[in-house]
Amino acid sequence: MDPSPETRGVVYVATGAEYVGEARESAASVRQAMPDVSICLITDTDVETGTAFDSVLVHTDGAGAKRFKQNLHFSPYDRTIFLDTDTFVVSDVSELFEVLDRFDIAASQVSSDYNAKRLGVPASFTEMNSGVIVYRKTPAVLALFEEWRRLFVQFEREYKWTWDQLSFRKAVYESDARVASLPVEYNFRPYFPAYLMNKAKILHGRTNGRMRRIASEVNAATGPRVFFPRIGVIPWGSGMGPGEVAGFWARASRFAAYHLTDRTLKRFGAKPDWLLHTVSRLRPDR
Repeated sequence: MDPSPETRGVVYVATGAEYVGEARESAASVRQAMPDVSICLITDTDVETGTAFDSVLVHTDGAGAKRFKQNLHFSPYDRTIFLDTDTFVVSDVSELFEVLDRFDIAASQVSSDYNAKRLGVPASFTEMNSGVIVYRKTPAVLALFEEWRRLFVQFEREYKWTWDQLSFRKAVYESDARVASLPVEYNFRPYFPAYLMNKAKILHGRTNGRMRRIASEVNAATGPRVFFPRIGVIPWGSGMGPGEVAGFWARASRFAAYHLTDRTLKRFGAKPDWLLHTVSRLRPDR
């Protein structure tokens, strides 16, 4: 008899009304892209399932604290796509489950050497973004998550670090789990310059409701291209028409004006945030 097929689903971990609300919005994008996938919310209070979540699991371990995110081991699925609440799924990403045929866990790399020596991790071992994690509930992964939780508490106590990627990097490095790296298209963060080849499928970041516009812009064409925050997409070679070139230079000029004004105001001791974000002609996110 063939073994029972492994269960698959998407999981969010959120504590507090604000982040539960964000999870609902992200889950709506998942539901549109993958109508049949099961979605679970792990939270610290009673939440109605409704149309966003198929199930809600309530746990109090780390309730209201930064370390609540380390509750990924409570996933009800054998194969899980974990998403941060500030993600937007553009299209079907069910192929992420397939990488678990060969690996235990997968995430996208971050170009960072932040505190590598202090962590006892080689600079050549990449930091991984913890906003999109794909995993199977194997013994090695469960041990990794347990070590992640322990290290997070230790680093918070000793160094006042509340950024969970530092403890995640250390835990992954010391783990026996088989780890895969996801392409940037599955964790595209529009805060930073990024090189893309294929369609961006998961956008990650708080962009004040501009996720759909950014997704439309970055996926208007595929092939080698660079996305630069507040400027837009720069295709490789001569892929831009005259109108696109003019638009690019207009955005680049506004971006330069914004930062020049910001630096000038700071030099005179002013706080430029309120001023710059109320002067619409200088705002680079328009």
